[in-house]
Amino acid sequence: MKVNSHNTFDKLQEVILGSVDLSVTDSVENLNKRYILEQIISHTAEELNIVQKQLEDFGVKVLRPQTSTIDFSKKCATPFFDVDGHRLPLTPRDIFFTYEDMIINTFCADQNRFFESLPYKDILQRYMNYGSHVISMPMPSLDESIYEDEQNIPDFGYYNNSFPMVSAANFQKYGKDILYSGYMTINESALQWFKRQLGDKYRFHQMPQNIRGHIDACINIVKPGVVVSNFPKSKLPDFFQSWTVITDQDIFRNREHDALPEMISENIQDDDFEDTHLGLNIFSIDQEHAMVYDTTKPSLLKQLEKNGITPVPVKFTHTHFLNQGFTCITLDTVRDSSLEDYTQ
Repeated sequence: MKVNSHNTFDKLQEVILGSVDLSVTDSVENLNKRYILEQIISHTAEELNIVQKQLEDFGVKVLRPQTSTIDFSKKCATPFFDVDGHRLPLTPRDIFFTYEDMIINTFCADQNRFFESLPYKDILQRYMNYGSHVISMPMPSLDESIYEDEQNIPDFGYYNNSFPMVSAANFQKYGKDILYSGYMTINESALQWFKRQLGDKYRFHQMPQNIRGHIDACINIVKPGVVVSNFPKSKLPDFFQSWTVITDQDIFRNREHDALPEMISENIQDDDFEDTHLGLNIFSIDQEHAMVYDTTKPSLLKQLEKNGITPVPVKFTHTHFLNQGFTCITLDTVRDSSLEDYTQ
C-alpha cells in the first residue's frame, strides 16, 4: 500500500516493526557485559517476533528492517568522524516521520546513528514503488562544530543551529495539528525545515519544557480527545485541557526512583532515562484496541476500558534496559485515516 498516515489511532493497516541483531555485541569489549547484551538481544528478538504475530492477528501487515547483511559492530567512517559500530534498527520512529503519503528520513546529532536508515532501504523502495513520497532531511556532517556553543541554546537541543537535526519522535500527529517537543533532540533549524516541508495547512504546537525529547515518552493520543500521559492534566498545555487524560502518577513517581540500568551499548540503548517514562507508553491498533505491557497496572487498564479501549497485553521484558517502548519500536505507515481538523 501507499503510505497513508494522519494520526496515531485510526485502524492500523501497515506498520514497520524494529529488528535486532547479535553482531552489535562484538563491539563490546567486556566479556561479562557482552554476555548480558547477547542474552537481552536474543530474548528481545523472540519477543519482537511475538509482537509481529499479535499485530498480524489484527490483520496488520508488518514490515521488518533487514539486518542479515550488516555487521553492526563494524567501524564506520565518513570524512568528518568515525565510530565503532552503529545503531541497530530497533526504533524506526526515531528516524522516520510519516504523514499523509510521505516518509521523511530525519538526522539527529548522534554519530552512531548516521547510517541507521540503511536496513530500511527495501521498505523505503517498496513504498516508493507504491507511489509514496520518500524524502530525506539534508545530510549533516556531524563534525565537532555542531556541538559548539551548546550551553548558549536554552530553548532547543544540545547542539547548535548550524544544520537541521532532529529525532522524528519529537513530533506527534493529530490531523491538521502537529505537536512537538522543542527541547533536547531538536534544533530551531530542523523545526523550520519541517514547517516549510509540510506547509501552511498544518498547525504546529510546541509542548512545554516538562515534555522533553521524544514526545511519545510523555504523551500518546489514543483517540480523538483522549490522551495517555505521564503528566496529569494540570501539567499539560492548554491544548489538552478539554480532553480526557489517562494517567497514573504512581507509575510516574516510581519510575523516577527506579535504579537506572547500566549503559552497555549506545548502539541499542537510549541513554535519556530522565525524560523517558515507558510505563504509560502504549500503541494504538485502532480506536478500540491498544497494545500495553503485560505488567500494566489494573487501575490503568480500567481507565482505558472506561474510554472504550480494550488493552492488548504484550510482553516486552527489557523495555527498561533498552529504554524503548511500544511506540519507539513501531512506525505506523498506513492507517485507515484521512486528514481531519479535530479541533473544530
